Amino acid sequence: MAARKSAKRGTSPKAKSKQKSKVKPAAKRKAPARQKKSLARKAAPKKVVAKKVVAKKVVAKKPVAKKAPRKAAWPSVTLPPLPEIEGYVRSLPPPIVPIVNRLRQIVRDAAPEARELLDPNGPVYDSNGLFARIEAGDRQVLFTFLKGAQLDDDEGTLLGKGDTRSLSVDSLETLRESVLQGLVRQAVLLNGRDPSSGAV
Repeated sequence: MAARKSAKRGTSPKAKSKQKSKVKPAAKRKAPARQKKSLARKAAPKKVVAKKVVAKKVVAKKPVAKKAPRKAAWPSVTLPPLPEIEGYVRSLPPPIVPIVNRLRQIVRDAAPEARELLDPNGPVYDSNGLFARIEAGDRQVLFTFLKGAQLDDDEGTLLGKGDTRSLSVDSLETLRESVLQGLVRQAVLLNGRDPSSGAV
């Protein structure tokens, strides 16, 4: 009866243990080939590729030429003092002296090639012939162009009739130096084209 019961209930405990011992452990699943490759890639250390150091070409900068300062149209030239002219200027009334000296300097600046001479009435200027004179009075100074009628006086600065034209100066404040310089330069160029017969 006992054998039947055990047969009904199933295998005996000993048989079960034998069956268990007979069961082989399942083989571990093999990882797919793709997974292995990815794992191998991860595991493999990355190759450190040394970057090539490209030497930069050093381009020598061209020296920038400094712009030369603009030269004045007429370079300032101070002529050596002429004793006879300096003596004449010192003999003038004190208020007139600075005006005469300024007019002399304007002519020197505008016409450095001109010669400064002295006649009985005051300084005169020669470049291929006389072209201007300075005559000092007690209260004003007269600057005269010997061929003033042929000059382009757009400003209406000069007065007079005939060939000559004059500019009356009684104060340095009212003296239009740039206009006078332009007229002096015109007179010199005019003498170069048509020299005066009275060249000294």
